[in-house]
Parts: sequence; structure tokens; C-alpha cells
Amino acid sequence: MEERKKSIRTALYCAAAALTMLGFSFAAVPLYEIFCRVTGYGGTPSRAAIETSARGGGGGGGGGGEVMGVMTVRLDANISKDLPWRFHPKSERFQTIIGESAKAFYVAENLSGRALSGQAVFNVVPQRAAVYISKIQCFCFTRQTLQAGETADMPVVFTIDPEIKKDPETRHLRTITFSYTFYPDPSDS
Repeated sequence: MEERKKSIRTALYCAAAALTMLGFSFAAVPLYEIFCRVTGYGGTPSRAAIETSARGGGGGGGGGGEVMGVMTVRLDANISKDLPWRFHPKSERFQTIIGESAKAFYVAENLSGRALSGQAVFNVVPQRAAVYISKIQCFCFTRQTLQAGETADMPVVFTIDPEIKKDPETRHLRTITFSYTFYPDPSDS
């Protein structure tokens, strides 16, 4: 009888350990995303805590403050082969004033005959510049759903911290690239 209780206890411990590891595996991706947004690790820009005014179009600057120079922002768009969408920037590059808010637009179109959801991941090149990018508003923060045939403008509002010009590794940068890739939302499968 004592042997049976030990076996049951061992099985319960193993099951609890397996469930805990399974839970950690599901939590790993969101926790890693949070880590990357907070630290700028892997070229992931931080998310700004407050919104500021922005002037839009294909890009540009707005707001006020000390002018710290101009940066060319190149926009890159990619899409998973498993998501039947078209995705591209409205303009491939524009200039913005460092330290002021700016807005860029991407366009997504659902080419399928049914509603589909996607989630975008983003990166900044060069990676070292990512710590100086604060995204105030971005379609990449949330799941995006497009109805069959629907087209949507997807804005990105951001600022480039003037500290980018003080960092020896980034002060000579004239161009940075925002790269977005859309993947299908697994819940649509």
C-alpha cells in the first residue's frame, strides 16, 4: 500500500512538473517580446508610454523641441507565405527630424475570400539603433483582422531619441530601417 502511494505521489509530481513546463513554453514568447520591447534587444524598438502629436502622410515630423538632425527612415514590408495578404509601405523612405514624433503608413489587403487575422513582428536595422526608437502607436502591438477583400491603412507613430546622436555606435547613422513581417494568427486555422 505504501509503495502504491509513493508511485501515485511520484506520478503527480511528474504531471505537475510537465504542466509547469508546458505553461512556461506558452509564456515564453510573450515574455520574450516584453523583454525585447523594454530592452531593445534584437533590434526591437521600445514602446513609448505616452502619445505625442504627430504629423503624417508618408512620414515627417511634428511637435517641438530642440532639432537634433535629420534621419532617413526606410520602410520594409514582408508577409508570411501562409497569409494571403498584400502588405507594403505607402512610401519606401522618408526623412524625419530626430526628437520629434513622426508617422509612417503601411497598407495591408486581404486577398482571400474570408476574414483573416494577422500579427506583425517588427525589427529595426541597424539593431543598435532600436534602443533609441520609441513606438507610440503601431499596428504591430495588436492582432489585425481584415475582412475578405478589405484594405486598411496601418500607421506607425514613433520618435527617435536625440541620444542616438551621442552614442559612439550610432551617432554617424543617417538611415535606419523599420522592417515588419505579418504572420497568420493561429486562431484562424
